[in-house]
Amino acid sequence: MLSEFGLPEDQKNVIERILIKQSYSDNSNSRLNAMRTLAEMGTDKDEAALAIVRRLVDKEEEIRDESKRILRSLKGTLCLALVLWIVYIEFILRLYFIC
Repeated sequence: MLSEFGLPEDQKNVIERILIKQSYSDNSNSRLNAMRTLAEMGTDKDEAALAIVRRLVDKEEEIRDESKRILRSLKGTLCLALVLWIVYIEFILRLYFIC
């Protein structure tokens, strides 16, 4: 976590905003690294979780899988809701592809 390095809260917020922006990059490695770094930082911002959620529909399978893993590991009410949403969507997609 960035707080372990003694960074002031405003600097941590700047870094989080940069990473959230990078999660929308055209470069798949940038998107993946931004997601992983946000998760490692232990951010509690809803914006960060939503940026990771948006990667659930990424064109790269590795990024979709990583976003699922990250969201399942995050804590908090929003994250619990997101995990339930993921499970629901996966269920619907399985039904759609079976039929």
